Formats: sequence, C-alpha cells, structure tokens
Amino acid sequence: IKGFHTVSFANIKVDRSIGSVIVATIALTIATTFVGIIWLSILISYASQMIEFIMWTNIFLCAAISIVTLTSGQLIGALIFGGIAMLNYCYLQSVRPRIPFASAVLSAACKAMLANFLGINLTSLVLFFCQITWMVLVSSATYFCVQYYQTQTDTPIAPSPVENGSNSSNNIPPGVLFLLLVSGLWGAQVLTNILSITVAGTVACWFFQPQREAPVRGSLFRSLTASLGSICLGSLLVAVVQALRELLHMIRSQAHRQRSNRERNFFTECLIAAADCLLGIIERVMVYFNLYAYCYIAAYGLDFLSAGKKV
Repeated sequence: IKGFHTVSFANIKVDRSIGSVIVATIALTIATTFVGIIWLSILISYASQMIEFIMWTNIFLCAAISIVTLTSGQLIGALIFGGIAMLNYCYLQSVRPRIPFASAVLSAACKAMLANFLGINLTSLVLFFCQITWMVLVSSATYFCVQYYQTQTDTPIAPSPVENGSNSSNNIPPGVLFLLLVSGLWGAQVLTNILSITVAGTVACWFFQPQREAPVRGSLFRSLTASLGSICLGSLLVAVVQALRELLHMIRSQAHRQRSNRERNFFTECLIAAADCLLGIIERVMVYFNLYAYCYIAAYGLDFLSAGKKV
C-alpha cells in the first residue's frame, strides 16, 4: 500500500504510511506470539528457578544501587536501597518453603495458557479492537457534546492555539461530563473483564474438565451471556470511582489555570489531594477484589455479590 495520511495540527504535519503501520503490526504480532510461546515453555520447565532468579535479581539490583549511591556520597540513598535489599532477602528466606507450591501453580497455569494459546490470543485481539471502537464512539460523542454546548453559549468551536483546547469542556454541564466519563470507562472495563473471565474460565475448564472441547469458546460464551451482568456490575463500580477521579483532576487543572500561585487556596488544594488519594485507594481495593471475584465467577458461575462474599 503506497497511500499516505497527512494530519495537520498547529502547523505540524505528520506523514504516516498505512502500509508500514500494517506491516509493523503484523510483524510485532508474530514476534510477540513466538516470544510468548517460548516464555510460557520456560516457565513450565523452570518455574521454581525463575521465581528464585527474579527475587535474587531484585535483591542484587537494590544492593548495586545502594553501592553506587554510597560511592557517589549519597548516604541516605545508600541506606534506603540497602535496607530494601535486606528486606527482600528476608522475604525470600521467609517464603522459600512456599516456592515449590507457587511454582506448581505457575506451571499449571502456563500449561493451560499454552494449550489454549491461539484461542486466548485471538479473543484478546478481537476485544482489543472492540475497546478501540468503543473509545472512538465515546470520543465522538464527547466531541459533538462540546460542539453542541459551545453553540448554545455562542462560544467559538475551535479554541485558539494559546488556550490549546484547555477550555473545551468548560461549557459542558458536570452531569453530562460525568456520564460521558462513566460510559467510556465502563465500556473499557467491561471489555477488559470479559477477557479476564474468559481466560480464568479457560484455565478452570482445563483443570476441572481437561477432556472438554473448545474451552475458550465456551468460556467466552458464558462471559457474554450468564456472567455478563456480574461483569457489568463490577465494572460499573470501578468506572464510577475512576470517573470521579478524572473529575477531580479536571477541577484541579482548571483551578491551576484560573489562579496564580499566590491566589491558590491551600485548604482547597489539600482537600482535592486528600479526596484523590482516598478515591485512588478505593479504586485499587475494588480492582483487587474484583480480580478474585471474577475468578470465582468464571470457575463456579457465581453472581457478583456471592463471588465478592467468597473473596
């Protein structure tokens, strides 16, 4: 393909060859496939050795950084990284009796992934393109909302280069903006979790029913039918928290643009930072619990609330 796309923005032109992008994408896909197969094979054969190798590598890296910082005269940095190296060593010694069990679990999971490698990768590729399509649709809806509300307030549609589009969403009502954020994040979360439950269901099927045919197709079908409600509920909870965090970031950025350093309210800044930290903790906890809840859903067909109680 010899066609080129030219994108002009703020006197900057970028020429990209569609053919080069397609060839690079295919080449990277093939390369990552072979690397994935080789890596899974190594983990299956040397799971215990790989676990210890990674832990020892972490210890040696921290010790090396500690020595480098000590030779450069940074005593505090040397003490910090030396302490981290010692803690990692103590952790390795404490969990060493559990490494055989962890390596057996890791080896079994890698065998399940390798046995269904093609189906899982094709599923992830299709869901990846679905995610891109969804984000394009949400971005288009956001763009038309911006245009609509700018037209209603008689604001110029195209922002000046000096503003760099910073006020493009100021005219959108907060409720509409929040719904747009939730819809975009919710759809992305749903597609990601569909893949997670498909993979978990495939591994569970491989372990409990190894004679069953097409485990990836069956797991994907259950993810899109019986488990879809649980996926949507768990994804919605995370998407709402993520949307609230994005709104906080927008409020903080807008406050920084409208006020000088002397006019900023220290109490407001601390309040926004504390709220962002709290929402971040809630988001990480919810993602952590959802991960294991989805495993229960994929393996036993539970609903989201029952799986959450199990976790």
